[in-house]
Amino acid sequence: MVVNMDETWLTTSAQIEQFLVVSTVVQLAAQEVGLAQSPDARVTVGRLSVPSDSHSIVPGRVDLVLDLRHPDAASLDAPAGAVPGALRGLGLSVQFEPYWSYAPIVFAPTLREHIRAAARMHGYPCLDLPSRAGHDALNIARVAPTAMIFIPCLKGISHNESEYASDEDIAAGADVLLAATLAAATQ
Repeated sequence: MVVNMDETWLTTSAQIEQFLVVSTVVQLAAQEVGLAQSPDARVTVGRLSVPSDSHSIVPGRVDLVLDLRHPDAASLDAPAGAVPGALRGLGLSVQFEPYWSYAPIVFAPTLREHIRAAARMHGYPCLDLPSRAGHDALNIARVAPTAMIFIPCLKGISHNESEYASDEDIAAGADVLLAATLAAATQ
């Protein structure tokens, strides 16, 4: 998404200051749209850049990546239109171009049940989480039954340099993986 403001919009310092918080407006609009589609939608701003990248130039443009995820492909249309619409309501010019898109997948029900049963067998808590990320499993699911096992990370931080999982949680994930694999192999 590219957000521009033309010279007619830059008429007062108050408007200039408002533009400097456009990223916050985008984040809030994205959050509102995601919450309206909950519990299944995920809407985030994953990247934000100001092409001028100078401390002394008032930015007239901001580029950002709006990440929209939902297990139902048809449900992605509402958030895709709502966030740019919220910005247009502020008098900003918005260009919205799909950057990357893939159809949501549903993991194999039998494998998911094997994972649940393995967790129960070992006495581990289990929660079904739809994965909306572009994991390798997305590509594997196109050609073979697929499922994923997630383990807890400290403070819920994942896919980040600060990610940490305890040895016990890693071992628990391996226990579940082994038991689920054996169950799938012998069914």
